[in-house]
Amino acid sequence: MSCYRVRVSGLKDGAHINTFEINNQFFELFVNNEAFNFTGKAEVTVVVKSFNTEIKIKTLGILNTKCDICASKIEAPISNSHTFLIKESPSPQPSTDEIIYINKGQFFINSSQYIYESIVLSIPTNINHNMKGIKDKCDKEMIQLINKYSKPVITTDPRWDKLKKIKDIK
Repeated sequence: MSCYRVRVSGLKDGAHINTFEINNQFFELFVNNEAFNFTGKAEVTVVVKSFNTEIKIKTLGILNTKCDICASKIEAPISNSHTFLIKESPSPQPSTDEIIYINKGQFFINSSQYIYESIVLSIPTNINHNMKGIKDKCDKEMIQLINKYSKPVITTDPRWDKLKKIKDIK
């Protein structure tokens, strides 16, 4: 994971850009990872100003998966960006959603966890061909088969059936 190290201290004012190629091997670095078929880039920019330091993480790539509607292959575009404030702390502190704490004298941070979270959190819960940015359409044959073999399950509460009978008595 040392290849995702980013220098955050001892830099001159301005933007310092680090670009990383992201593929399936990146996700293997993490415990409890899902099997992602993702290819893309992560751009980690450290912006040093006289009064503070920010780190901006932009991810952009393609997730190869299956459509949730027709189960055919789909290439879903994934993009996200997040900005963190870098703060020095005399003692170790857990980072928050907006602030990354570093120890005094620490010059580098490992950006892999932040890149991972940026990608994972940008994956939509429902991926289908109707999404913005996807050129293909759902497989018509598969949709016809799904409609043919899926039967709507209608379950009613028996109490409602008895109430309907009372209504029909009039």
